[in-house]
Amino acid sequence: MTIPALASSALLAVSLAASAPVLATTPAPAKPSFDCAKASMPIENAICKDVRLANADAAVGRAYERLRKSLDAQAAKGLREDQRWFVGVRDATYDNATPANRTRSLKALLDDRARALSQIRTNPSAGMVGSWRNVAGGVDVVSEGGGRFKVEANAAHPLDGRWLCDAAGSGRHVGAVLTVQVEGDPRSSLKLTREGAVLRVQALDANGKPLVGPDYCGFNGSVDGVYFAVPPSAE
Repeated sequence: MTIPALASSALLAVSLAASAPVLATTPAPAKPSFDCAKASMPIENAICKDVRLANADAAVGRAYERLRKSLDAQAAKGLREDQRWFVGVRDATYDNATPANRTRSLKALLDDRARALSQIRTNPSAGMVGSWRNVAGGVDVVSEGGGRFKVEANAAHPLDGRWLCDAAGSGRHVGAVLTVQVEGDPRSSLKLTREGAVLRVQALDANGKPLVGPDYCGFNGSVDGVYFAVPPSAE
């Protein structure tokens, strides 16, 4: 075959390739942690329509399932409570954001939740010393020596900070319970109990009864709930 013939063949191949129909590539459907075919809420539809949100939601779902399967029964129950609270915050975040900021706000919240779940320790050391966190805040317990422990508890409404709690004090173990007198509030104490891999905190009044609306919290605020062990540097 002569060189001109080769050139003609090459031109023919290019011409055929250019005239061939271009097949459109269909984007892969979004796969969040739930079935988009059953989506009914506006936030669910929004997640299903945006691959970035779908991927972020899927990451939360994977982190949650891995953690739930690794925790003991008591801790897993506490995790379910914490996740229900988070879902409520997620939905409110979407409803309260302006249309222009909904995707960004929701993506940031989902990313933060996946990161927080990944930091939780499934088999923390015995005792209460360490850092403990949940969706609203955290508790830090430090040994002061001589059988005494310093406790600092901080919490805020996770959506908009409409209430804040800030309590600190020290106390001793009595059996499996650490009771801490809150500084600056002689009528209030914190009861800390280790339940499997989690720490349960409850506010008490001067008579040892559950305390609603302590002075160290804003209106409707509370530090009550279960907290999960995290590394000291975790936020």
